[in-house]
Amino acid sequence: MTPPPYTLSWILSAVRNEFKARANFDYSLYLLQLTQGLERLKVAGVRRVPPERSYVNQVFDPLPPELENLAAEAFWYLLRNGYVMPQPNQGGAVNLNLHRYNVTERGLEWFKGVEPLPEGADGYMKFLTDRVPNVDEVIVQYVKEALHAFNGRAYFAAAVMIGAASEKAIYLLAGDMVTALKPTQSKKLQDLLTERGAAKRVLDFMLKVIERNKSIPSDGAAFQLTALFDAIRAERNSAVHPNTAEVSGDSVRILTTTFPYALSKSEELRSWLKAHPLSLD
Repeated sequence: MTPPPYTLSWILSAVRNEFKARANFDYSLYLLQLTQGLERLKVAGVRRVPPERSYVNQVFDPLPPELENLAAEAFWYLLRNGYVMPQPNQGGAVNLNLHRYNVTERGLEWFKGVEPLPEGADGYMKFLTDRVPNVDEVIVQYVKEALHAFNGRAYFAAAVMIGAASEKAIYLLAGDMVTALKPTQSKKLQDLLTERGAAKRVLDFMLKVIERNKSIPSDGAAFQLTALFDAIRAERNSAVHPNTAEVSGDSVRILTTTFPYALSKSEELRSWLKAHPLSLD
């Protein structure tokens, strides 16, 4: 039996995998579908009503209090983030039906997702380190700080930290590209790396190298990678610029959830660069 981890990110993953209702559902249906999923996971404390009590209109025994509380917290998370909403009463009623719910368009997208959840630092970090086993320790620290800020709804701080993680990844990639470049181009990149605040110029330089060196096995991924890192860097700048500061939870969520994929692509490219010294123009 799987010991119950009792974390919000863990149960949110179960909710996203198991909850199938889209409209006109109540909390009892949500809890039933979630409990069925927990049963499939063989979570301790999830028990069906035994045959001798089968006359009871109930499929499962009540969940242990810790799980009941966590299921309620997860449902509140869905409401608070706009993934589900109370169903409007029909006939021009002036209030909402607080016992029936519909999934919103935003919620439909969330339920379809498979990306790691930033709400759970442990699960997210496991996903990251599974994709990038030797991830740089500085990047790890930045990402942990970003997740902590995100879960505290400090979205400006989260944007800054995930932006810092992406810039560190850019500079690591650039350091390996220096050794893969022939002397003249290598010197140009080295000079850029000594300049303060040159991440954008470093990024542009590397993109041009990738574009003109067809031997690099990018298959278009390198362009997507650099564009993503540039977007994260721009988000970071948006968070700290006093005149244009504008960061939302949605934008930070998108950048945070896509970061492991971008970092994985970056590490693949780094491995190729290390294996091909002095090969690029």
